[in-house]
Amino acid sequence: MSVRVRIAPSPTGDPHVGTAYIALFNYCFARKNGGKFILRIEDTDRTRSTPESEEAILRARQALAETVLLGVTTNAAFLARVLASPAFARGDLHTGFVGEHAAALAAPELAGDERRALVAAAALAHPGFLERVLAVPEPHRSLGAWRN
Repeated sequence: MSVRVRIAPSPTGDPHVGTAYIALFNYCFARKNGGKFILRIEDTDRTRSTPESEEAILRARQALAETVLLGVTTNAAFLARVLASPAFARGDLHTGFVGEHAAALAAPELAGDERRALVAAAALAHPGFLERVLAVPEPHRSLGAWRN
């Protein structure tokens, strides 16, 4: 039996910090247990949709754009792509939204230099990487004193 958790925030009204807390908890729980975390965004109450709700989405997009998190992996970039999606803005939301728009929501490909920089940063951050590199003997030592 695999773990499957979800969060279903209300798409009307302001986002609530409690919803974000539970979403983070559910995400971590699913990841730790090899399960799935499902974000369900579905507006079933069109009568409660207001211009203020749209403004809340715009504020959430701006907050994501201005947020810088160091040292942790987040899905902030993915959430920013969801919020920027024309389908999301139109309210065309359902439980299969992410799957249906997977290509548009996918992370953009990195350019060659960006990819190499990311790989280098990951290698340097890996425990023991520098120790292993520094443990490799300096090649000129084996040649004797001919350089002096």
